[in-house]
Amino acid sequence: VAHLVLDGLQFDYRFAGGDKLSLRSFQIIDGTGVVLRRAVFTGDRARGVSAVDDGFGTGFGLALTGCSDSAIEDCTITEFFRGLVVA
Repeated sequence: VAHLVLDGLQFDYRFAGGDKLSLRSFQIIDGTGVVLRRAVFTGDRARGVSAVDDGFGTGFGLALTGCSDSAIEDCTITEFFRGLVVA
């Protein structure tokens, strides 16, 4: 995708049995000039995984891979194992 502005959106991840800790629920791959503005990324807590993982955030909130000239402005990312992953 190129030259796209996403403004004021809500991204809501719900944990499901079998979801991996490294699940990338929301991602942009090879984007150019993408702007995420005033977005809210809400994760979920693991259940039924293990005594160590249950009750903690799981998955990656937002993953940007191979993006250029892009911006994240005034966004909130909560309840994930990792909120933001950029490569």
